[in-house]
Amino acid sequence: MKMENAGPWCWAGKGSAPSWAGPPASVWSGGPATVLRYTGGEAAELGDSWLVFSGAIHNRAALAQAGAQHQQTSDARRLLSLLDEFGIDALEQVNGMFAFVWWDARRRRLTAARDRFGIQTLYWHASNGSLTLGPRMAPLLDALGLSRRIDDDSAIDFLVNGFTDQDERTMFANVRQLPAATLLEWDPASGRTNLRNWYRLAAPGGNQLSEPEAVEQFRSLLADAVRLRSDARQRPALMLSAGIDSSLIAGLLAAHNPTEPMPTYKTYFDSAAHDLRSHVDAVLTKTRAVHGAAMISATDLFDHRDAILAALEQPYERSIVAAHWVLCQRMAEDGVTATLDGVGADEQLGGYRVFQSSLLAFQRGEKPPGLAMVGASRPPQVLEPDANLDALYAWLPSDIRAAAARRIRAETDQGIDSFGQMCRHHMQQGALPMLLRFNRDVGRAFGQVSMSPFMDHRLVEYSIGLNDGMKYSGGRSKYILRRAAAGLVPEAIIHHDNKTSYLDIEVAWLGGPGLARLREGVRQAIGSLPRLLSPAVPEGPLDKYTILRMWRIDCLGAWARLYSAQG
Repeated sequence: MKMENAGPWCWAGKGSAPSWAGPPASVWSGGPATVLRYTGGEAAELGDSWLVFSGAIHNRAALAQAGAQHQQTSDARRLLSLLDEFGIDALEQVNGMFAFVWWDARRRRLTAARDRFGIQTLYWHASNGSLTLGPRMAPLLDALGLSRRIDDDSAIDFLVNGFTDQDERTMFANVRQLPAATLLEWDPASGRTNLRNWYRLAAPGGNQLSEPEAVEQFRSLLADAVRLRSDARQRPALMLSAGIDSSLIAGLLAAHNPTEPMPTYKTYFDSAAHDLRSHVDAVLTKTRAVHGAAMISATDLFDHRDAILAALEQPYERSIVAAHWVLCQRMAEDGVTATLDGVGADEQLGGYRVFQSSLLAFQRGEKPPGLAMVGASRPPQVLEPDANLDALYAWLPSDIRAAAARRIRAETDQGIDSFGQMCRHHMQQGALPMLLRFNRDVGRAFGQVSMSPFMDHRLVEYSIGLNDGMKYSGGRSKYILRRAAAGLVPEAIIHHDNKTSYLDIEVAWLGGPGLARLREGVRQAIGSLPRLLSPAVPEGPLDKYTILRMWRIDCLGAWARLYSAQG
């Protein structure tokens, strides 16, 4: 396993400009500003201006055509050249995933930014006119000598909703996360920071195309997104789920490069309903791909927990993230350094089952309760208007329950009144930010760059703009994607409406062979976090919501112990 020593990127103090000194090395410093390079990051300088960058620019060739000054050897140099010429508006030209800190010496301005959908992360702390930024939280806290105090609202949101990464709050009270599509601007004269959006996803429903035109445009955009992320410099492996999203990527990869078999990998559960081996075999036959398998068992949920927490820097809602861990571990054995996946399709096209039931409610003129919430953590009773949250959340201390009720209401009252708005909402909140973190940080722990073609902003904008009938039609979810898959994906997969959820096997493992370890983890969490948790370990028969809640408690406690977080 490869873990990064990702120290802070930049310190900046009021009254003096950040500066750059010396060639790229482990540390650059000068005056009140210091920039530390971290594994996998890049840095560049142009005159007195400099930029520290992580991520990838996918449309390098298109940017190079815009002018010779953009034909640079690294993404950091390429981006710095663009920013120097066009200012922050240059980001509109960039197709990629990125986080960066940029000192514009000519304009005397320090700017930090994050990509449109928050695929890369950037954290910050400001106090007394000074600013510190970095790609990971714990090293930033340590560099400043700040306490690892738990942020109560974030902890409560995780306990009751299972959510993290919904806004600028993090699990650490002294660190903030720069939200997706956001700029942080720091004025060296006043020491003040200002946050503003540099990108907004357009309102839904703007695309009025015939069905054949819409299908062709969707397939063309996805094919280009796949092509841009599968260049020869680091040929990626495909994480194959046997669902239609990753299978369509496999079909497009095979069409783009028909002579070289693509590497694919999948985690198997020794469960026919979850493994879908006949679907996998059909994809492998049609695309002539090679395949690697990883196996997961009940013990892996706990055996890898602390390593996953170390990679993510925060607790995680679903123990089944361990399946992704063992898959990345298996790929690392084969030297894989870049991966593709199907993340993002369900959100932009309303593919989740709860989305489909919500669409039917919208069509009846109803506003379904909890329509913004996608996840298994909340028992359905909490969404009822007259729910007795005091009784439902008796496992929280009495003084915490009011805050828990506020978090529930905040998630259920998002002002969403259409299916298209719901899809747009879930491109920026809900489960997707957490999925992106899992893929990015677990992959990074094994030296892998995770890329999601469905997160290409051109495709997202196009999909959000489609009318509801292109997303759900004739009882078929992701309708336009299924149409676009014709000829590229085996028919059995195109007509397979819903994969079996991993929830059932997860609950069976936690509530069966893992129950003793789960109960002990809950006891330890209650002992270490008495202010956040009531002193009662559930006994007797357990339903799935109780088991999942016990996992969240166990995971929060394990995270707090691992990071010496004070609750």
